[in-house]
Amino acid sequence: MGGLFYGLAGKYAESGFDLLRRDPRAAGAMVRSLREFEKAWEESGSQEVHSVRDIRRGLISDEAMVRIAGEIVFDWQALENISVKLWMCPQHRDLHLFNVLIRDGVVPLFIDYGEVGRAPGCLDPITLELSLLFHPGCKVDGAVWPTLERAAIWPDVAQYGEGCSCIDFVRECRNWAFARPTDRGVFAVVYAYAMRQLKYPDTNHKLALVIAEAARSKIIGV
Repeated sequence: MGGLFYGLAGKYAESGFDLLRRDPRAAGAMVRSLREFEKAWEESGSQEVHSVRDIRRGLISDEAMVRIAGEIVFDWQALENISVKLWMCPQHRDLHLFNVLIRDGVVPLFIDYGEVGRAPGCLDPITLELSLLFHPGCKVDGAVWPTLERAAIWPDVAQYGEGCSCIDFVRECRNWAFARPTDRGVFAVVYAYAMRQLKYPDTNHKLALVIAEAARSKIIGV
């Protein structure tokens, strides 16, 4: 048995991106609120071991990987044979900045639950942070940040965030993503998310590949 309850979000006048652009400091608090919303999901999870390939398959299919393989400059197949620890739990699975609505200037709400399912527990904060770079509606610092050089040091949030007008938002997403001791698993999700961007013609493929390489280096321990 099941039931469906819904209503119009008429009082939610802004998106998460609107808040980020209007008040970058408040966007950090928004991330903390979203994390609190998902607390029950996170606490229902468990630590598991999965291959990087299985994690990637959750975001982009094998067939799609074959189509984009010519763009990838490292040995992605060897990378995907590696197994990593992950905290698995329910996730929104599409938590970009436009799937968050804001009421009264600060109160957030999730929308668009069509993809909800069990996934790595860091997927939502990683999706939230990286939607800032890859969602077509998100333009904050334009070509100024991140440069490819900054993207190459994505794991180091302090250096990566230099020149970013919304560093509080980025830092809170990282705190959420790395809350559990499964760092290589988080980087596997970052790699998978970056690979997914390559199937879209209007995303920045160079930026995605640089972030994927930064994640790969952390997974293999370079």
